[in-house]
Amino acid sequence: QTTARQPVTSLPGYGAPPTRHFTGFIEVDPATKSHLFWYLVEATGDPSVAPLVWWMNGGPGASSFAGLLGENGPLILNGSGYLVDNPYSWHSQANMLYVEFGPGIGYSYCANSSSVSTECTQDRSDCSPCAASDASVA
Repeated sequence: QTTARQPVTSLPGYGAPPTRHFTGFIEVDPATKSHLFWYLVEATGDPSVAPLVWWMNGGPGASSFAGLLGENGPLILNGSGYLVDNPYSWHSQANMLYVEFGPGIGYSYCANSSSVSTECTQDRSDCSPCAASDASVA
């Protein structure tokens, strides 16, 4: 189950994002109340025809915000910690979906902290509901 997309209308120290950005959560396990946080950046061209690229940093344990804010996102943190435009952003060619993977990483969470993933096999099973939800996210 996916929460409603929430628009990102302003970013600290930057203002309005250069394209439409959205955030939300995907419930991946109702039994443990595990939720993955996602951040969607729409493509600069026509988002309705642009491909969707999922970005998940390695894990368990690595936040996808490293990719969003330091690698291929539309904005990156400069040496002073401010958001600046990234001329090499992948969103010039695709809609970018950054997923905080798995539960317990970044803004993703579990209602029961003992359910936080520490194994790649658990991360793999958490990915199935996420994949089924991508159409409702984008």
